[in-house]
Amino acid sequence: MTMDEATLELIAQQVKALPKPTPLSTLGTKLRKLDIRIKNPELESALEELVRRHQIFCHPPHRGGRNATPCYFGSSAVEYLKDKLLHQQFNTKTTWTEASLRGSVPKAYVKFLDEAVGDLLHAKDLFQWRKRNSVYLSIQPPQPTEFITKAQKDSLQKLLARINPYRQKPLDLTTLLEFLDGKDEVSSHPQANLLDQDLTEELLVRWYGQDLPQREGLRSMPIPWTWQRYGQWCQERGVLPNSDRFHQLLEEMAARSHIALIPHDSPRDLSAEEVSVLRRNFEGRINYYWTILS
Repeated sequence: MTMDEATLELIAQQVKALPKPTPLSTLGTKLRKLDIRIKNPELESALEELVRRHQIFCHPPHRGGRNATPCYFGSSAVEYLKDKLLHQQFNTKTTWTEASLRGSVPKAYVKFLDEAVGDLLHAKDLFQWRKRNSVYLSIQPPQPTEFITKAQKDSLQKLLARINPYRQKPLDLTTLLEFLDGKDEVSSHPQANLLDQDLTEELLVRWYGQDLPQREGLRSMPIPWTWQRYGQWCQERGVLPNSDRFHQLLEEMAARSHIALIPHDSPRDLSAEEVSVLRRNFEGRINYYWTILS
């Protein structure tokens, strides 16, 4: 018997209002409670007709077994899964590995997962990337620095230690990584603008001794070498190298004849970075070396 259009439309409305895919038997009970007198065989024919018209959609059975029956819902299995992923899985946890996400999906819907994820990636509702041996999916794009390995971060730290003595404001690794991540305003650390006040003659002498073996028998120490040591020490403490204090200590030691300050013979050969950290003596010559006398 052909069901009248009014009843078909009423059934379609009830299916579209369902909160989740529902099997025929449960749907039949719901309709009969609404005084819609319909037997399950007639309801099955009506549902098949509505599916054929694309007014409702057939979903896989909730349970397996010989008596398993399909479920019905107002949107397709792929659309239902997309909504479930965004509002349940990724609402609970923003980032999943592909394997763990696949394991969290009901078995009946696993075969729709690739298509659902593909649609969400295309719409930029999800982001995907590979790290080591895993594929990750997230509702947020990955930070670019997530792809920097620990070894590469160590190399960046060493690079900063070399260039910071020649920078007006030292750059720490955290700030550099924030910049690489594209943050418009990199963080300003509380001590980043403080000039060091704790440098001592004892520290200068210690660094002199540590660098002396590299001079292969020479006693004179390039001042830029010591300045670099000072810059590294300041960076570890979160302060700026204090050029005035650095040179004041060297000049005081020279005034007591504890050290000698020696000009460079060919100042034209010096780089701009080196010249920027050096001072001239009373003759206008650039002091480049210092040597401990006693």
